Amino acid sequence: MCVGNTSPAVASGFPGLCLQDGPLGIRFADHITATPAGITVGATWNKDLFYKRGRLLGLEYRTKGVNVMLGPAVGALGKQPAGGRNWEGFGSDPVLQGWAGAQTVKGVQEEGVIATIKHFVANEQEVSNQPTSNLLELRTNDLLRSITANLSNGVCPTQSLQMLMIEHYTRCMPGRSL
Repeated sequence: MCVGNTSPAVASGFPGLCLQDGPLGIRFADHITATPAGITVGATWNKDLFYKRGRLLGLEYRTKGVNVMLGPAVGALGKQPAGGRNWEGFGSDPVLQGWAGAQTVKGVQEEGVIATIKHFVANEQEVSNQPTSNLLELRTNDLLRSITANLSNGVCPTQSLQMLMIEHYTRCMPGRSL
C-alpha cells in the first residue's frame, strides 16, 4: 500500500514509516475516498473547507496505516496551461496556495499523519517530466504559511528543505539554472 517506506531505527525504537502519495487521496488502495482536486477546492477560497478536506485526508491515511502523506501540493501556479500538475495545486494565486496549503496541513496533521508540502518551487513547467530552465518565483511570504503550519505541529518535512537546496545550488554553482 505504501509508495515508499523508511527503515526502522531499531536501536532507538523508531519505527519505519509508510509514505503515500495521491493528491485526491490514497493511491493503490480499495475502499478510499477520492476528494475534490486542489484546484476545485481552491476555487471556493473557503479556509474551513480546506481544513475539513485535510482532516478527511488525514483520517483516511491514518486508517489505512499511512504515516506520511506526500502532499499537499502548493504549486504549480498554473502559468503553463499544458502543465500536467496544475490541478494538484489550489490555484493561480500564491496567497490562496499558502492559505489552502496551511489549512490542509493543519487538518491532516491533527489526524496524526505527517503532511509534506510539495511542488512549491520550480514546478511551473516541465518537458517529459524533466525540469526545464525557468524563472524561479519563490513566493516565500505566502507559501511560508504552509511550511509554518508543518513546523508548528513539530514536523520538519523533507520537501520543505527543497528551498534550502535551491539556494545552495544557485549560490554554489553560479551561472547554472535549474
